[in-house]
Amino acid sequence: MNPIPASDPKKMKTTPEGNRVESNEGVWAFVVIDAQFDGTEPRRLIKFERDVCYVVEPGKNIFEVKPKKLDRMNAVTLIAETGFWHYGRVSMRFDSPSDADTVEQKLRPLVPKRRK
Repeated sequence: MNPIPASDPKKMKTTPEGNRVESNEGVWAFVVIDAQFDGTEPRRLIKFERDVCYVVEPGKNIFEVKPKKLDRMNAVTLIAETGFWHYGRVSMRFDSPSDADTVEQKLRPLVPKRRK
């Protein structure tokens, strides 16, 4: 287990992989890139800092999501189309509809307005 110092130990949370992160940092979701959910996808932290969305695999990877299009597939699944030069199709499956609502409300303003 990799302890990460926090200002308040009560806010610490253990990830499914055993890493420790602050619990108020973001929302957990199963994330796949350009693929279908098959039950083997890892859980990652969806985090927002300064109006930028990051997908974080604690202790391993972090990448930025710049959505060009955002679709709500069902109550717990969001798909962010990021385009060819970024990550393509980023699918996120949340534990609850309220988690999906929270992330959708923060991602919607990041989608560029369509020109008429």
